[in-house]
Amino acid sequence: MLDSTDLISGAEVRRLLGNISEKTLSRYRATHWYEGFHYAQPVHRIQYIKPMIVHWMLNWKTNQEAHDRMIQEWLTAKDKPGKKRR
Repeated sequence: MLDSTDLISGAEVRRLLGNISEKTLSRYRATHWYEGFHYAQPVHRIQYIKPMIVHWMLNWKTNQEAHDRMIQEWLTAKDKPGKKRR
């Protein structure tokens, strides 16, 4: 379960990923990341889920399969019967 310290701003993600531009962040969101797994947009401002961004950052070039497995496990757990969605 996530807590409030797991959610970070776009500016924090950009710094975490080596001071990437807003355009690059937007491209990553469009091409590499899943809403609800890597980021969420609860109101107007997008919030990023730090543990998932860090996992992606550590694996996307060298071990994409590990990150894909993590996503699949998360999606499977989310869709299991009897699980309450928040």
